[in-house]
Amino acid sequence: FYVSMAFLLVAYLAAECWYGATLSMVQGALPASVWGSAQGMMNAVQIAGNASPILLGSLKRRGASLRALLSVAVPAAYFSCAALFWLAMRARLTEARAGKREE
Repeated sequence: FYVSMAFLLVAYLAAECWYGATLSMVQGALPASVWGSAQGMMNAVQIAGNASPILLGSLKRRGASLRALLSVAVPAAYFSCAALFWLAMRARLTEARAGKREE
C-alpha cells in the first residue's frame, strides 16, 4: 500500500508539471495586457474539467451505465478540445494575416 501511495504521489507531481510551462508559453505568446484574462480562462477550463467526474458520478448514481458514460464523455472531451484548438489556430492565422497587411 505505501509503495503504491508513494508512486501515486510521484505520478501526481509529474502530472502537474505541465501547468507552469503552459502559463509561461501563454504569457510569451500574448501581450501583457491580457495575461490575467488568459490565466482566468485557463482556470475556468480546468474547473470544468475537474467537475466532470462529479457529473459522471451523479449520472451513474441515477442509473446510467459507466461504459456508456465513458464511451460518450471521453470522445466528446477530445472532440471539444480538438475543435477549440482548431478555432484558436484559425484565430491565430487571421491575426497573422492582419499583421502582414499592416506592414
